[in-house]
Amino acid sequence: MDLIKKLQEGFVISDGGFGTMLQAEGLKAGELPETLNITRPELITDIHCRYLEAGAQIITTNTFGANSLKYAAEGEFSLESIVQAALDCAKAARLKAARILQ
Repeated sequence: MDLIKKLQEGFVISDGGFGTMLQAEGLKAGELPETLNITRPELITDIHCRYLEAGAQIITTNTFGANSLKYAAEGEFSLESIVQAALDCAKAARLKAARILQ
């Protein structure tokens, strides 16, 4: 999809608050939501699918607070692994939603 062209033709619909959805699913205060990309990828993928099924044309990854201060290379999860897992979840949701919405 050419985003510039799409915007010139009208508007696009993006997903909503990922953190709010995670809190509704039980994310506790102080938990790092980006870690769920690795520990609960099915949940992250499901949230993406819900937004796509609701009409979102653009989904963002669950990486809002992902940075090298939170995810140092020597920590349990590296920043690279968090971001890669987030991309994998978004791509999986896109494929799953495409099958569902056909």
